[in-house]
Amino acid sequence: MVDVTLYIYSGSALVDGTFYEGDETIYDAITVPGPGDTNYYRVILSKIWATKEIRVDLLGPDTVGYPAITQSDGVQWDIVLFEITIDDGANITMTDCRKFLSSTEKCIPRFPYRVGDTSLYDWSEPKSEAAAATINAYEPIHIKHTGRAQCGVIEWAGGAAASGDVAVTFDAEFSYKPIVNITPLENTAKVMVSYVPSTSGFTLYWKTSDASNKTSIYFQWIAVGPILGGY
Repeated sequence: MVDVTLYIYSGSALVDGTFYEGDETIYDAITVPGPGDTNYYRVILSKIWATKEIRVDLLGPDTVGYPAITQSDGVQWDIVLFEITIDDGANITMTDCRKFLSSTEKCIPRFPYRVGDTSLYDWSEPKSEAAAATINAYEPIHIKHTGRAQCGVIEWAGGAAASGDVAVTFDAEFSYKPIVNITPLENTAKVMVSYVPSTSGFTLYWKTSDASNKTSIYFQWIAVGPILGGY
């Protein structure tokens, strides 16, 4: 059998909410199969909780189909960069499986589950669920591995008024009602704000404390809560 050199160049990616950057070329090899066969490979980025690392891996060869990947949050999470086939004539087909965010797509940040002994202020790293049984646990949104944050700026605009309301719709729906923090971008008058949340968004209500009228007010907001299923 003959090996064909595979070059994996430097680049960056998000793997299950964690940033990865490779700054050098990685060399690997794929093998020309025997007569009548085709070898299937996958180039992946693999996030490993036990070793706290993200690494490039080459899965294969498999003569039936592309090798399976693992996506188990809290254990190992793989994303596919490329799928490769090579036949007995050394003919290579490569499919680019990378997903790039366009200007219209949103990336939802993630808050990892962390546990530690608060008496020692040990928040330096995530620990196993078994360890959590003997020490204090810190879960920002109660359900481990699923915390997400979404934020934005919304404008209320209309005829001169001392109060009003405006609706906000989240890009990704939360599994439970999130915590929402709202700040009016207003320097000339005090503006009181309240809101009514749901899993898909919230309605913002505002009122000036001095009864002064507004025709436009901007509000910045951030919502934090769980999105199950690893959005």
